[in-house]
Amino acid sequence: MKITDQSKNSSFSDNNYSYIHENLFRVWGRKLKPKGIAVYLCLACNANNDECQISINKIVEQLGISKKNVISSIKVISDLGLIEIQQSDTDENIYKINDMSQIESKS
Repeated sequence: MKITDQSKNSSFSDNNYSYIHENLFRVWGRKLKPKGIAVYLCLACNANNDECQISINKIVEQLGISKKNVISSIKVISDLGLIEIQQSDTDENIYKINDMSQIESKS
């Protein structure tokens, strides 16, 4: 994983690397806490064109943290405006990862 300050993208993948905006740590790190950062990175690493379709159970499996922690982290990430959640008819929601350079920090 490479941390970047590229203002064009909030996150994207290139070959086997995932790039994240530096604001993930600098602006939202204290609000997300380690588990929130891990959940965000899981969504970003599973995204295709800034959209990720994944189940809560799959995130639990990939990260090894509790379902409760995943759900609460997704709520925080969404409340901060970093993602938008679209409900689906399956157990996999669609998470749109927003462009961090366009999001204002919520105090």
